[in-house]
Amino acid sequence: MGGIAIRLKPGIILIGLFVSLVAHSSRALDILIGNDDGWQSAGLQALHDAMATAGHRVITVAPGGEQSASGTAFDLAGIRIRRETDDQYSVQVCIDERCGSLSPAEPATSVLVGIGLATKRFGRAPDLVLAGINLGANVGGMAQFSGTVGGVITAVSLPMGESLPAIAISTDPPRECLRDEACVARHMAGVADFGVKLVGHLASRARTNHEPLLPRGVALNVNYPPTTPKGVRVVRQGRAALLFGSNLKIGLECSDCATLEIGQSAEAGFEMASREDEAYREQSDSLAFGDGYVTIVPIEADYTADGWESLASWFKGFDANVSDEADGDGE
Repeated sequence: MGGIAIRLKPGIILIGLFVSLVAHSSRALDILIGNDDGWQSAGLQALHDAMATAGHRVITVAPGGEQSASGTAFDLAGIRIRRETDDQYSVQVCIDERCGSLSPAEPATSVLVGIGLATKRFGRAPDLVLAGINLGANVGGMAQFSGTVGGVITAVSLPMGESLPAIAISTDPPRECLRDEACVARHMAGVADFGVKLVGHLASRARTNHEPLLPRGVALNVNYPPTTPKGVRVVRQGRAALLFGSNLKIGLECSDCATLEIGQSAEAGFEMASREDEAYREQSDSLAFGDGYVTIVPIEADYTADGWESLASWFKGFDANVSDEADGDGE
């Protein structure tokens, strides 16, 4: 059966991904799966099983335990790799010189380890890197803190010599699942099925158009709502920090910290208060996710701000001043 042509334009609802299941005869892919919740997490296992059942060659390489909110943090200490099943590995790092104690590796570290292991097992770099399924949506201003998103940013960067297509998948659990592991597992299975359709769509499109799965250096941050989705929207990242459905403002809570004496310490924490962020509500992932849509945000590792050239005039003459100071120091 033929697929439905879909053009990815901002804000467009992608009905084709929900068409009951247009059959994809796409070539099986070599896929690396990681996450920041640990290799045993329900989301990672659901994604692994769904991709393997769909016929893809899969290897999972993930932290030995929970490492949420790690961003793109990277371990410089010695690492230990443990083979957990035939195609699943966990990664830990040494926390002392003799490696007598271990701690779960960062998600970015695990992705780099995974690319190396996948390349050895497959005989070439993986076709695709997936991160997830994360328990907790990574939309708006929370995305940059996410180890799940950090994993795919690592994959599209060039530390291993090439940029690989990568997709982060996250979701909030339905309210009725909050204390029900079986309910969470069922929800994760549904999100994983969506992931299979998404990968199948991209693979079919790439084959038809003789193009890569994704543009070089671009990853996707995908967030699946806690309820049955209304559709799919390709949008920009919002600025609001959305956590389990609430827009939050995060601030330091420590009344005495600023007046501490040298050598003193005090308890501190972060206060989270609800707020509205109007600046990026239109066509943002925060708004669309809150309205019940799957959101897809194309992201990249390049931190350069849009319109950076216009800031060059701010520093006109500044380099000359620095040169003059350097010359003066040398006299």
